[in-house]
Amino acid sequence: FKQLESQDETIANLKNNLLKLEQEYQQKAASLTNQRTLAAEKLSKKLTALLKTLRLEDALVSIILKASNLSTPSSHGNEMCEFLIKTNRDQNLSSLSHSVSGGELSRLALATQVAIAEIEGTPSLIFDEVDVGIGGGTAEIVGKLLRKMGNNTQVMCITHLAQVASQADQHIRVSKSIVNNITRTNIEYLNKSERIAELARMIGGLTITPQTLLHAQELLENAGH
Repeated sequence: FKQLESQDETIANLKNNLLKLEQEYQQKAASLTNQRTLAAEKLSKKLTALLKTLRLEDALVSIILKASNLSTPSSHGNEMCEFLIKTNRDQNLSSLSHSVSGGELSRLALATQVAIAEIEGTPSLIFDEVDVGIGGGTAEIVGKLLRKMGNNTQVMCITHLAQVASQADQHIRVSKSIVNNITRTNIEYLNKSERIAELARMIGGLTITPQTLLHAQELLENAGH
Protein backbone atom coordinates (compact mmCIF):
# COMPACT_ATOMS: atom_id res chain seq x y z
CA PHE A 1 0.00 0.00 0.00
CA LYS A 2 2.84 2.37 0.88
CA GLN A 3 4.48 1.61 -2.48
CA LEU A 4 1.25 2.52 -4.24
CA GLU A 5 1.04 5.79 -2.33
CA SER A 6 4.61 6.72 -3.27
CA GLN A 7 4.29 5.56 -6.89
CA ASP A 8 4.23 9.07 -8.35
CA GLU A 9 7.30 10.05 -6.35
CA THR A 10 9.12 6.87 -7.45
CA ILE A 11 8.34 7.53 -11.09
CA ALA A 12 9.53 11.13 -10.78
CA ASN A 13 12.81 9.99 -9.20
CA LEU A 14 13.36 7.42 -11.92
CA LYS A 15 12.75 10.05 -14.61
CA ASN A 16 15.22 12.41 -12.93
CA ASN A 17 17.83 9.65 -12.69
CA LEU A 18 17.26 8.76 -16.32
CA LEU A 19 17.66 12.39 -17.36
CA LYS A 20 20.92 12.68 -15.38
CA LEU A 21 22.26 9.50 -16.99
CA GLU A 22 21.32 10.71 -20.47
CA GLN A 23 23.08 14.03 -19.83
CA GLU A 24 26.15 12.24 -18.52
CA TYR A 25 26.14 9.97 -21.59
CA GLN A 26 25.89 12.93 -23.97
CA GLN A 27 28.80 14.67 -22.24
CA LYS A 28 31.02 11.61 -22.48
CA ALA A 29 29.89 10.90 -26.04
CA ALA A 30 30.72 14.49 -27.04
CA SER A 31 34.16 14.14 -25.46
CA LEU A 32 34.68 10.90 -27.39
CA THR A 33 33.59 12.62 -30.61
CA ASN A 34 36.19 15.37 -30.07
CA GLN A 35 38.93 12.81 -29.45
CA ARG A 36 37.86 10.81 -32.50
CA THR A 37 37.89 13.92 -34.68
CA LEU A 38 41.49 14.69 -33.73
CA ALA A 39 42.56 11.04 -34.03
CA ALA A 40 40.85 10.65 -37.43
CA GLU A 41 42.70 13.66 -38.84
CA LYS A 42 46.04 12.45 -37.45
CA LEU A 43 45.57 8.87 -38.69
CA SER A 44 44.40 10.05 -42.12
CA LYS A 45 47.61 12.01 -42.60
CA LYS A 46 49.74 9.14 -41.30
CA LEU A 47 48.12 6.57 -43.62
CA THR A 48 48.42 8.89 -46.60
CA ALA A 49 52.14 9.38 -45.92
CA LEU A 50 52.75 5.65 -45.49
CA LEU A 51 50.92 4.81 -48.72
CA LYS A 52 53.14 7.25 -50.59
CA THR A 53 56.21 5.35 -49.35
CA LEU A 54 54.54 2.16 -50.64
CA ARG A 55 54.46 3.50 -54.22
CA LEU A 56 50.95 4.94 -54.09
CA GLU A 57 52.16 8.49 -54.65
CA ASP A 58 48.73 9.94 -55.42
CA ALA A 59 46.91 8.18 -52.58
CA LEU A 60 44.77 10.14 -50.16
CA VAL A 61 43.02 8.71 -47.10
CA SER A 62 40.26 10.48 -45.24
CA ILE A 63 38.54 9.13 -42.13
CA ILE A 64 35.15 10.70 -41.54
CA LEU A 65 32.72 10.43 -38.65
CA LYS A 66 29.09 9.67 -39.50
CA ALA A 67 26.24 10.06 -37.03
CA SER A 68 24.97 6.62 -36.07
CA ASN A 69 21.34 7.85 -35.83
CA LEU A 70 20.62 5.49 -32.95
CA SER A 71 17.54 6.25 -30.89
CA THR A 72 19.19 4.93 -27.72
CA PRO A 73 22.66 5.47 -26.22
CA SER A 74 25.37 3.17 -27.52
CA SER A 75 28.60 1.95 -25.96
CA HIS A 76 30.28 3.05 -29.24
CA GLY A 77 29.24 6.69 -28.92
CA ASN A 78 27.23 8.84 -31.30
CA GLU A 79 29.01 8.09 -34.56
CA MET A 80 30.61 5.49 -36.79
CA CYS A 81 33.93 5.85 -38.60
CA GLU A 82 34.19 5.46 -42.36
CA PHE A 83 37.44 5.15 -44.31
CA LEU A 84 37.49 6.94 -47.68
CA ILE A 85 40.37 6.63 -50.12
CA LYS A 86 41.54 7.53 -53.57
CA THR A 87 44.66 6.07 -55.16
CA ASN A 88 44.77 8.05 -58.42
CA ARG A 89 44.97 11.78 -58.92
CA ASP A 90 41.84 12.00 -61.07
CA GLN A 91 39.64 10.00 -58.68
CA ASN A 92 37.25 11.20 -56.02
CA LEU A 93 37.32 9.90 -52.47
CA SER A 94 35.10 6.85 -52.07
CA SER A 95 34.64 3.93 -49.69
CA LEU A 96 37.23 1.15 -49.65
CA SER A 97 34.95 -1.46 -51.20
CA HIS A 98 34.41 0.67 -54.30
CA SER A 99 37.84 2.02 -55.08
CA VAL A 100 40.80 -0.22 -54.26
CA SER A 101 42.38 -3.24 -55.87
CA GLY A 102 43.74 -6.23 -53.98
CA GLY A 103 47.27 -4.85 -54.02
CA GLU A 104 46.16 -1.42 -52.87
CA LEU A 105 44.07 -2.93 -50.08
CA SER A 106 47.08 -4.98 -48.94
CA ARG A 107 49.22 -1.87 -48.74
CA LEU A 108 46.52 0.01 -46.84
CA ALA A 109 46.25 -2.90 -44.39
CA LEU A 110 50.01 -2.83 -43.87
CA ALA A 111 50.04 0.95 -43.46
CA THR A 112 47.24 0.72 -40.89
CA GLN A 113 49.10 -1.93 -38.90
CA VAL A 114 52.28 0.16 -38.97
CA ALA A 115 50.46 3.27 -37.80
CA ILE A 116 48.67 1.45 -34.99
CA ALA A 117 51.81 -0.40 -33.89
CA GLU A 118 53.67 2.91 -33.49
CA ILE A 119 50.97 4.12 -31.08
CA GLU A 120 50.05 0.97 -29.16
CA GLY A 121 53.39 -0.83 -29.09
CA THR A 122 51.88 -4.16 -30.12
CA PRO A 123 54.24 -6.96 -28.95
CA SER A 124 53.61 -9.25 -31.94
CA LEU A 125 52.19 -8.77 -35.43
CA ILE A 126 51.27 -11.49 -37.92
CA PHE A 127 50.86 -10.63 -41.61
CA ASP A 128 49.25 -13.28 -43.80
CA GLU A 129 50.28 -12.51 -47.39
CA VAL A 130 49.95 -8.76 -46.88
CA ASP A 131 52.04 -8.42 -50.06
CA VAL A 132 49.46 -10.04 -52.35
CA GLY A 133 49.00 -8.21 -55.64
CA ILE A 134 52.35 -6.39 -55.55
CA GLY A 135 55.82 -7.12 -56.84
CA GLY A 136 59.16 -5.71 -57.89
CA GLY A 137 60.32 -2.55 -56.18
CA THR A 138 57.12 -2.20 -54.18
CA ALA A 139 57.65 -5.67 -52.70
CA GLU A 140 61.15 -4.66 -51.62
CA ILE A 141 59.78 -1.53 -49.94
CA VAL A 142 57.17 -3.61 -48.12
CA GLY A 143 59.90 -5.99 -46.96
CA LYS A 144 62.01 -3.13 -45.65
CA LEU A 145 59.01 -1.63 -43.85
CA LEU A 146 58.25 -4.96 -42.18
CA ARG A 147 61.87 -5.26 -41.15
CA LYS A 148 61.84 -1.75 -39.70
CA MET A 149 58.78 -2.69 -37.66
CA GLY A 150 60.72 -5.70 -36.42
CA ASN A 151 63.10 -3.37 -34.59
CA ASN A 152 60.35 -2.58 -32.06
CA THR A 153 58.01 -5.57 -32.19
CA GLN A 154 57.99 -9.21 -33.24
CA VAL A 155 56.84 -9.53 -36.85
CA MET A 156 55.83 -12.79 -38.49
CA CYS A 157 55.01 -12.61 -42.18
CA ILE A 158 53.72 -15.28 -44.55
CA THR A 159 54.95 -14.42 -48.03
CA HIS A 160 55.58 -15.86 -51.48
CA LEU A 161 57.81 -12.98 -52.57
CA ALA A 162 61.57 -13.26 -52.44
CA GLN A 163 61.94 -9.50 -52.05
CA VAL A 164 60.00 -9.66 -48.78
CA ALA A 165 61.49 -12.91 -47.47
CA SER A 166 65.05 -11.68 -48.03
CA GLN A 167 64.52 -8.88 -45.49
CA ALA A 168 63.69 -11.24 -42.62
CA ASP A 169 66.12 -11.93 -39.80
CA GLN A 170 64.92 -15.55 -39.81
CA HIS A 171 63.52 -17.48 -42.75
CA ILE A 172 61.20 -20.39 -42.02
CA ARG A 173 60.04 -22.67 -44.81
CA VAL A 174 56.61 -24.23 -44.40
CA SER A 175 55.72 -27.16 -46.64
CA LYS A 176 53.29 -30.07 -46.77
CA SER A 177 53.94 -33.75 -47.30
CA ILE A 178 51.88 -36.94 -47.37
CA VAL A 179 53.02 -39.71 -45.00
CA ASN A 180 50.92 -42.89 -44.93
CA ASN A 181 48.05 -40.98 -46.56
CA ILE A 182 48.18 -38.36 -43.81
CA THR A 183 48.91 -34.73 -44.64
CA ARG A 184 51.71 -33.30 -42.52
CA THR A 185 53.01 -29.76 -42.21
CA ASN A 186 56.78 -29.35 -42.11
CA ILE A 187 58.51 -26.32 -40.61
CA GLU A 188 62.22 -25.75 -41.24
CA TYR A 189 64.53 -22.98 -40.09
CA LEU A 190 66.88 -22.18 -42.98
CA ASN A 191 70.56 -21.35 -42.75
CA LYS A 192 72.16 -18.91 -45.20
CA SER A 193 72.84 -21.39 -48.00
CA GLU A 194 69.36 -22.86 -47.63
CA ARG A 195 67.89 -19.37 -47.71
CA ILE A 196 69.66 -18.63 -50.98
CA ALA A 197 68.28 -21.83 -52.49
CA GLU A 198 64.76 -21.07 -51.23
CA LEU A 199 64.87 -17.47 -52.46
CA ALA A 200 66.05 -18.75 -55.84
CA ARG A 201 63.09 -21.13 -55.93
CA MET A 202 60.74 -18.27 -55.09
CA ILE A 203 62.24 -16.21 -57.91
CA GLY A 204 62.71 -18.84 -60.59
CA GLY A 205 60.18 -21.56 -59.89
CA LEU A 206 61.03 -25.12 -60.86
CA THR A 207 64.10 -24.25 -62.93
CA ILE A 208 66.89 -22.76 -60.85
CA THR A 209 69.83 -21.45 -62.86
CA PRO A 210 73.20 -20.13 -61.63
CA GLN A 211 71.93 -16.63 -62.48
CA THR A 212 68.87 -17.16 -60.30
CA LEU A 213 71.07 -18.25 -57.40
CA LEU A 214 73.24 -15.17 -57.85
CA HIS A 215 70.14 -12.98 -57.84
CA ALA A 216 68.93 -14.65 -54.64
CA GLN A 217 72.33 -14.17 -53.01
CA GLU A 218 72.32 -10.52 -54.06
CA LEU A 219 68.89 -9.99 -52.49
CA LEU A 220 70.12 -11.47 -49.23
CA GLU A 221 73.34 -9.43 -49.22
CA ASN A 222 71.50 -6.20 -50.04
CA ALA A 223 69.30 -6.87 -47.01
CA GLY A 224 72.42 -7.05 -44.85
CA HIS A 225 72.45 -10.82 -44.28
